[in-house]
Amino acid sequence: MARPQTSDKYRLSDVLDRMRAAEEHDGKIALSAVLQAVGDRSFGMAILVLALMMVSPLSAVPGLPSVLGIGILVTAAQMLVGRHHFWLPQWLLRRSVDADRARTAIGWLQRPARWIERVSHPRLRLLTRGLGSRVSAAVCLVLALAIPPLDLVPTANTITGIAISMIALSLILDDGLFLVIALLIVIGGAAAAAVAFF
Repeated sequence: MARPQTSDKYRLSDVLDRMRAAEEHDGKIALSAVLQAVGDRSFGMAILVLALMMVSPLSAVPGLPSVLGIGILVTAAQMLVGRHHFWLPQWLLRRSVDADRARTAIGWLQRPARWIERVSHPRLRLLTRGLGSRVSAAVCLVLALAIPPLDLVPTANTITGIAISMIALSLILDDGLFLVIALLIVIGGAAAAAVAFF
């Protein structure tokens, strides 16, 4: 499976700018338009776009986190089995949100995006290539399965979205540290849930 190269093409702030510039129809932006605006068919980029929407205030839209979770699940599963390009069902790509609300939410992510750009660089590449990329896909798949039930718990899917975003960034930026951070978030969240349950 081809690995995307780190370049200005993958600057997170540029990705957000392209998402904000996505074409709208009747005051709404479809997921297909967002992916087309980003202009990349890599698995990492697709997962990142879906996860960022979950992290943003758009996560408050009823049912949207579950829809995004299905998209992440489908994409991660294809990556896990070694496909070279991802595919998403048309009903999911047609899912749309209010354009003004979407652009406000995406703008909300600009500041953390700039911080990430300052601290990231290629490292721990063993975690971002070969078997490491498959592990990333498997973790994304498991997290995506947890999204629909977590829809009932306030902010839970925001944390899930952050973890998935970190995994996607590790693949896009060739920075394995983001995968390590994602795994720590998952382990910490699972431990906190276990303590609360028992």
